[in-house]
Amino acid sequence: MPHSTKTLAPASSLLARQLAATAVSYIFNKHDIPHAFIGGLPLNLLGHTRYGSDIDVLVDETAFCGEDIRKMKPHLVEILVKHDDRFTTTNGALMHLHFHATIGEDAVEVPVETLPAGQLALPLRLEDVEKIGVSQIPILPPELFFITKAKRAAALIGSSRPKSVARLAHDEQDLDFLLRWMGQHGRIIDIHRYCSLLERQQNTQAQSVLKNRLYKQLRDLYLYWSAKEHQGSGQAEAFKNVIATIDQAYFQEK
Repeated sequence: MPHSTKTLAPASSLLARQLAATAVSYIFNKHDIPHAFIGGLPLNLLGHTRYGSDIDVLVDETAFCGEDIRKMKPHLVEILVKHDDRFTTTNGALMHLHFHATIGEDAVEVPVETLPAGQLALPLRLEDVEKIGVSQIPILPPELFFITKAKRAAALIGSSRPKSVARLAHDEQDLDFLLRWMGQHGRIIDIHRYCSLLERQQNTQAQSVLKNRLYKQLRDLYLYWSAKEHQGSGQAEAFKNVIATIDQAYFQEK
C-alpha cells in the first residue's frame, strides 16, 4: 500500500497512531491478550506535545501461560495481520509490523512494536491498566510509566556520550511532563507497588534488593535535579511532591 513520505502535522500523526492503537487493542481484547500502550502515544493522550511516529504495546506475561513472550512475537503479529488487513509486515526474521492509516488524502504508515512485559524494567503484570480517550486505549498508569523512564534516565546521568546526553535530555522532557501531570491530578508514586508488580515470584529477598536498587536510582535522579534547581526547573520539588509520604525521608540531601 502506498504511503505519504511528507511530514504530517502533529494532530494528523497522533490520529494515525490512535487508529493503530485502537485496532491493536480491539484485536487483542477479542483474543484475551492483556496489554497496555507505552511510549510517546500515552504521553500525547495525556496532553504532552512531544510527538512520535510509532506505537509501542506492552503485552502481559499471562497472555501465553508462561511461554517466553519473545518467542511468541510472531504469533502476536500473525493475529493482527490475520484479523485486519491494515496491518502488514516487512520481510525478514525481525518481522517489522506496520499499520496503514488513511488521514484525509494521506496514507500513513505507523510502525507497531510489541514488547514483552518484564523487559526494559517494565512490570510483568498489567494489573493497573488505565483506559483513556474516546476509544478507551489502555495505557500504563503514569506513576509506573514515570518510574520506568526515571530508571533509564538515572543510568544516563554523568555520561558524556552524545547519544546518552541527547537521550537524557529527551527523557527529562517526558519526566517533567509526567511530574506536573501527576501533581495536577493528585497521583502518588508508590515504589512498593511498583516493585511487587516487577518481581515475578513475589520473593521477599528479591523484592528487597530490587527496591533498594530502585531507591538509589530515583535518589540519584532527584539529586541530579536538585543540583540544577538554580536553573529554575523545579523538577526536584515536583518530584518530592508526588512521592509517597513513607518514602519522603529517603529523598533528602545528605
